[in-house]
Amino acid sequence: MLAFSLILGFVVMQPPDNLNDVVVWTFNGRITEEWHADSAMYVNPQYCKRAWFKYSEIPCNYFADPIYNLLTIPPYINNLGSLFEGGVQCAHIQLNKGWPCDNAYDDDHQPPYEVPEPVFYDFATRNANDSIYWLGNYTYPKSNASIANENWQDFLLYWAYEQIDANVNALEFDQINAGYRFTTTGTSGNNSNDGYDDYAIGTANFATNLSVVCKHGIINPIEWFMPTDSASSNNDSVFLAFDDNNETYWHSSFAGIHWIEIDFGRIRTIQQVYLRFPSNHILNNFEVTYWNGNTWQNFSPQISFTGNIDSICSFLVEPIKAIKVKLVSTDNEVWLSEMQLLGQGFRQYL
Repeated sequence: MLAFSLILGFVVMQPPDNLNDVVVWTFNGRITEEWHADSAMYVNPQYCKRAWFKYSEIPCNYFADPIYNLLTIPPYINNLGSLFEGGVQCAHIQLNKGWPCDNAYDDDHQPPYEVPEPVFYDFATRNANDSIYWLGNYTYPKSNASIANENWQDFLLYWAYEQIDANVNALEFDQINAGYRFTTTGTSGNNSNDGYDDYAIGTANFATNLSVVCKHGIINPIEWFMPTDSASSNNDSVFLAFDDNNETYWHSSFAGIHWIEIDFGRIRTIQQVYLRFPSNHILNNFEVTYWNGNTWQNFSPQISFTGNIDSICSFLVEPIKAIKVKLVSTDNEVWLSEMQLLGQGFRQYL
């Protein structure tokens, strides 16, 4: 039941406590000013759906910009008797606009802000040839984003928290698990499919790639994480084990215990370990462990081999949270073409 009281001539309505009690709701455009709110309340709804929404083409973070003063709008709607919903579109990422603030990759450093190219490449879905899987029939370059990528998940939650801080009562995460259009006549580079597909749902993110997290509540929300691949028993060529090139390799020194380590710079989810050795320099004895912030731990199942004869070794493991991963060997020398650590999504290199 709605309750109301008269305060200085202004009727303050009480919105419902439970969404199941909502009888009348409206589907709104962006409500950013009081007159927008007054128009939305013309039919006396108890729920204003999509009163705000973060689409892929949002020009900047206007939820937190004091110029817009948006945090006063949800309470204004609440006092008129309605709940106020915000939301985030989860399916799409647009290259030329959609970043919350200025950055070095933006051409004119004016809104709308471009998504930094390394971040776009990390977020966007890619096909089997590792090329960005572009969506067709759009004026500006747009791709589906990989819902399996924990960096993308952090980005979506950033926008959600920004709206929560600006007083929304509820949030909708749109296009999170469905496809909405389908065609069998699309050509390469002109894919008109919309929503999610196999690539979007399953593309595994590479923990060894540059990553970025947007943290809410601060002026510059971008925090970059650069994996450090310079720790090993021979630093000269260590980066070649993480360059996504099977023709290059890290070569250890001779004799003794050899090791190579990568520091992600943040906690990352690891679900697969992929190792590739030159066919004429296969590593026979090795162990791979991870650092959880306190101690070195074994994966489950444990990655520890004696007498290996395979040039490609791919290990599916139980999901763990790691800051660093290290390979150790007692062979006389180590040749390592690639060491890739993969996060959530379909497994690759099997």
